[in-house]
Amino acid sequence: MTNQHSAMTSAPYSILIADDHEIVRDGLKSMLAMFDEFNVVGEAKDGLETIQAFDSLCPDILLLDLSMPGLNGALTTKKIMTDHPDAKILILTAHYADEYLYSTLEAGAMGYILKEQPSDELIHAIKTVLKGEPYLSPKISSHIISSFVAAKREQQYSPSFATLTVREREVLSLVALGKTSKSIAEQLHLSVKTVEKHRSNLLKKTGLHNASALTEYAIKHGLVIKTQKNIMEL
Repeated sequence: MTNQHSAMTSAPYSILIADDHEIVRDGLKSMLAMFDEFNVVGEAKDGLETIQAFDSLCPDILLLDLSMPGLNGALTTKKIMTDHPDAKILILTAHYADEYLYSTLEAGAMGYILKEQPSDELIHAIKTVLKGEPYLSPKISSHIISSFVAAKREQQYSPSFATLTVREREVLSLVALGKTSKSIAEQLHLSVKTVEKHRSNLLKKTGLHNASALTEYAIKHGLVIKTQKNIMEL
């Protein structure tokens, strides 16, 4: 079982460092040695060695690199979490591509910090995970939020929206604002005939039948903000 560090004891938290680069392990040990509350009890240079060391030492927290020989960080995390459900694992890596990020979080890692972060942020990350709380580097948090927003946006968009040209979207947004073909032509420096052609294409591509439906479509896809005026037109 994972070591349960008592909040009533002054004993330092035990830390296992797993990274295939000795210079990284030495740097982390030197930094952590500056804090009385931490004690590096072991180190490992590959996935299998990390699992064996964790089984033997049961540290309070594991600092785990993703790119190691043998088992990678995600597989190592999954194995440790299977055997030690209460394990606290903080991923320390240079990678933040989706395939690395989500695989390790799904495996059970509680934190994910980039090696480019300053040392005080690493200390904050370690303390956060030791408290049983999740931690993500600011860049990781931003990446996840952006990916989530993009995914939700894709879900709400109709398949037809992707077929609209930039000019058709411009015309659509102006139609939704209640502009006439003549007004749109003047604003976009087009002929009325060209605007009418764009409006016809919009109806064909979206499968809609009138300006009111186009207005609702434009609002749904974020081309215009819903106002009292266009609500009245729906």
